[in-house]
Amino acid sequence: MESIKTNIKATNFELTPEVRSHVENKIHSIAKYFNIKEDTEILAHVEIDKVAGEHHKHGNIFRAEINLTYEGKTYRAEETREDIFVAIEEAGREISYEIKKGKKRHIGLVRRGGAALKRLLRFGQKDESES
Repeated sequence: MESIKTNIKATNFELTPEVRSHVENKIHSIAKYFNIKEDTEILAHVEIDKVAGEHHKHGNIFRAEINLTYEGKTYRAEETREDIFVAIEEAGREISYEIKKGKKRHIGLVRRGGAALKRLLRFGQKDESES
């Protein structure tokens, strides 16, 4: 059973049910990358805001920021786009990439450690072909 706690914060615009649903669907799709056990949980903090300022004179600019915490590790992604849904999608892709990159790094470390252990165990053994 998945235990995902999602906190969504909207700044400078009203959080509609469509946007909330889109964020929750994106978080649940990202959760498939984790090996979730019964007693673990994923904490997702999502901040969405409409960027206001003088340098944005042509239309609305939205920023989506996702912070995921799982087993003491924090993953973060931020994206700024003209459409709120595109910003959420891009931030989701970025955080998925970060999670995959971390998993590949972990697998590489385990494989290198296993190879080093194998070399240690073989040290000092003579090849039968040398006799």
